[in-house]
Amino acid sequence: MSATARKQLPPPAEDALYVQSVEKAFRVLAAIGRGRAGMGLTELAATSGLDRSAAQRFSHTLERLGYLKKDPRTRRYELTPRTLDMGAMYIRSSTLVDRALPCLIELSRRTGEAVNLTVLDGTEIVYLARLLSRSAMHANITIGSRLPAFCTAPGTAMLAALPRPQALSILEGSERRAFTRQTVTELPTLLKRLDEAARRGYALLDEQIFVHDVSIAAPILGGAGEPVAAVNIAVSRLRCPPEEAEARYAPLVTDAAAAMSRTLPGTD
Repeated sequence: MSATARKQLPPPAEDALYVQSVEKAFRVLAAIGRGRAGMGLTELAATSGLDRSAAQRFSHTLERLGYLKKDPRTRRYELTPRTLDMGAMYIRSSTLVDRALPCLIELSRRTGEAVNLTVLDGTEIVYLARLLSRSAMHANITIGSRLPAFCTAPGTAMLAALPRPQALSILEGSERRAFTRQTVTELPTLLKRLDEAARRGYALLDEQIFVHDVSIAAPILGGAGEPVAAVNIAVSRLRCPPEEAEARYAPLVTDAAAAMSRTLPGTD
């Protein structure tokens, strides 16, 4: 689930093709996914914004389809493994993941550190591929995990490669809360960070979202120079201080990002 609250988008105005029942079904799935111990019908209705009758109909239908299960004792709904199918289909069909994976494997082999592939989705980054290090930092982050873009190295690298008005709009729309004592939340300082990342060709962030975490990321660019993803290495500053991490890994990360960029359609 999202590391930050995602807003429900209103349906497009006067969109005759928009099917609200499909939207409501996804609202039910998203609401239940936010609960760690499942969700009863009353809580489901309140969380999804549906009335109790609609919540009951949609949850029953999703249960019959195999996407939800209901505990017969507690009568609380939970997601089933079938909900993983859509994510798995995305990964299998993604040209980006397919083209990037050999470079990620090579980067992991050369460094022995955690290597990730992420994309920008609104104000968040989403993990599409993840190769863990032997130290297994932040093992709770998995494929599909989301983190805020403003305080992550991959997010910073991708925002720095966007046109400034677009990057500014994303930063302004972000819930810029502090995750550690070091997290930068002030907009002027974040914009300076984007300038620095754009100049370097990579972003280096130290303890911005996890304590002891140093992350170096570079953008993967499409044919028009737009950021389509980012590759990053994450290390513990207890083993590798930021200055050492930058000297050792920044060239490898930028080389990997450039190699991945060359493999994408339209970049020949």
